[in-house]
Amino acid sequence: MNSDVLEIIVSDRIGKKNRIKCSKNDTILTLRKIVSMHIGVNYEKIKLQLGYRVLNDNITIDDYEIKNGSMIELYYN
Repeated sequence: MNSDVLEIIVSDRIGKKNRIKCSKNDTILTLRKIVSMHIGVNYEKIKLQLGYRVLNDNITIDDYEIKNGSMIELYYN
C-alpha cells in the first residue's frame, strides 16, 4: 500500500463500521464526500469526529495526525 494511502474506519455509533480508503493529504471535506458515497447519505448531512473534536472541513487528515487504521465517529446533522 502506498504510504500516502490510508484506510480509516468510520463508525456510526450504532455498530456499522465502514473501511474508507483515502489519502493523508485529503481534506476532511474530501473524506466526508468519500464516506457519503459509501453510506449513501449526502455529505452535507454528516459530520466526522475524532474523540470529542469535530473535524474541520479545510484541514487535512495528516494535519489531524490520523493514521492508518484510526477510527473516526460519524454523526448525522
